[in-house]
Amino acid sequence: MEHDPSGQAWTYHAKDTAVGVNTTIHLSREACSDGMSATKFTFNAVVEHPQLGTLKGCARIAAELFPRIINQSEDDSDDAAKKKTAPETTITGFKVPTAVAYVASTGKTVVSRGAVKKVAGPAGTDLALSHDGKKLLYVRADPKAAPESAIVLFDFDTGRSRDLVHGAVRQSFWSLDDARIAYLNSQDQKWQIWTLPAASPETPAPLYTGSVSALQGWVDTHLLLATDLQNAYWIADDGNVTQTVALRDIYGTSFEVRESDTLRVNPGNPDLLLVSANYTAGPLGTASTANRPAGGIFLYELRSKRRTVLTPPDQSASNGEWSRDGVQVFYTVRASTVTSTYRVFWDGSASKRYITATNFVIGQ
Repeated sequence: MEHDPSGQAWTYHAKDTAVGVNTTIHLSREACSDGMSATKFTFNAVVEHPQLGTLKGCARIAAELFPRIINQSEDDSDDAAKKKTAPETTITGFKVPTAVAYVASTGKTVVSRGAVKKVAGPAGTDLALSHDGKKLLYVRADPKAAPESAIVLFDFDTGRSRDLVHGAVRQSFWSLDDARIAYLNSQDQKWQIWTLPAASPETPAPLYTGSVSALQGWVDTHLLLATDLQNAYWIADDGNVTQTVALRDIYGTSFEVRESDTLRVNPGNPDLLLVSANYTAGPLGTASTANRPAGGIFLYELRSKRRTVLTPPDQSASNGEWSRDGVQVFYTVRASTVTSTYRVFWDGSASKRYITATNFVIGQ
């Protein structure tokens, strides 16, 4: 990066990994409008690409994409009357999911598209719904040959299922274009990342042969996110690690690192992570452990290193998932009587029970 002496302009040098060419990005702090809306942006941006030429547009800092969390401050200056009259949420224009999958209270794995629901299997874990909402991946355990299992593909239109791969396999994810499937495969006593083409699943191949504890999904068409008990790794589809971040930096002191934790990248902002983990102490880092929830969900922005608890402090929350529009979060709440999926907006507003089910994932 080159910094202009005026303090109002910057030049960044990057690489377009899709075609392997160097690009230059010039940012200047000046008001900018895209001409299509009333939105005023903070920066003017110029991208110089050897193949695409010069592209001009507007930009804003990542902090502007990170919302103010309603429950982030215990010293809110608003009085009780204002809180009582405040709207449930100020977020509008969000898209209600139309294709989802979940584990019902009966234990069956269900796919729902619009008003139509179909049972994909009598049981399943590690659910992943394709972006068109028509195909579900899930793991079916083999109780007679543990730890052997199968990654199963369920087709919603036909109602048929077939096994894609067998072995010590888990945590499958669709690529953003639904063309590839990534999953964990235990080889040489370590979990490796393998992929297979969706059109020809009989040709799986290793992508990353290093050891990881969990696969967290695709960041973009050519980049995966995985974790072990120390770090988060951004792994390109050529097997190279492009970025490593210590989990302790992400978690802070209020949460403990476990293999069962989930990290999900916001669909519209790759710097924003949704993390589901267990508290190390009381809710929001308090010292008391009496009657505290076991788990919570927080947002973490990689660039600014901001961390904010998203779920209410009286809930034991886990398995957070972004909606496709990136402004809603669906997560599991475990209670003494019933376990359900809740929905909350990314600013912490309007948390409410959504469906009596768990392992909720979204296609459309």
